[in-house]
Formats: sequence, C-alpha cells, structure tokens
Amino acid sequence: MSNPFDFGSIKELFEKSGEITSRLKKIKDELEESRLTCQSGGGMVEVTVNGLGKVVSVKIGEMADLGDRELLEDLIVSAISCAAEKAKEFSKEKMGIFAGGFDMMNLL
Repeated sequence: MSNPFDFGSIKELFEKSGEITSRLKKIKDELEESRLTCQSGGGMVEVTVNGLGKVVSVKIGEMADLGDRELLEDLIVSAISCAAEKAKEFSKEKMGIFAGGFDMMNLL
C-alpha cells in the first residue's frame, strides 16, 4: 500500500509541473510567432493569422471590386474562417501530447 504522505512524489510532481509549464510557454511563443495565410476570391482577399488565431494582416488585392461591398465582406469572412481553421489545426499539432485530443487554445 502506498503512503499518501510520500513527499518524494509531491516533489516530483512539482518538478514536472515546472517542466510542463516551461514547455507550454515555448509552444505558446512558437504559436504567436507563426504565420498562417488563406486567400479567398482567387486572391482578392488574403488574411494572415498567428498560430493562436489572432488576425495579423488583411490584404485586399488590386483585382478586388471595391464597389461590391457585400462580395468583399463575404470574401473577408471566408478568408478569416479559413485562416482560423488552419491556426486551430496547427495549434493542435503543436500541442501534441499536451492536448490529448482537446482544444487547448483557450488555455494559452
């Protein structure tokens, strides 16, 4: 029967938690620095997000019809959705063992 007052195990737990925290910070930094881009409308709109899903740039191509506001809005939404999905998948891949199949974007 194991001793519930085995402080060696608690010490190990604290040491591992520090290591895990450090690894998570490194992953978060990598996600913040990464860039993922999606285009819509054949390149009329290009959106870039970081690995955490934060939009870092939106570019409207020269061929975009600025007079068709509704179409342009739809293309922007489409490009943002695509880039956000890429960020989600990229983040899940980076988190690997930590995620265990869960979406951990809110923890970072």
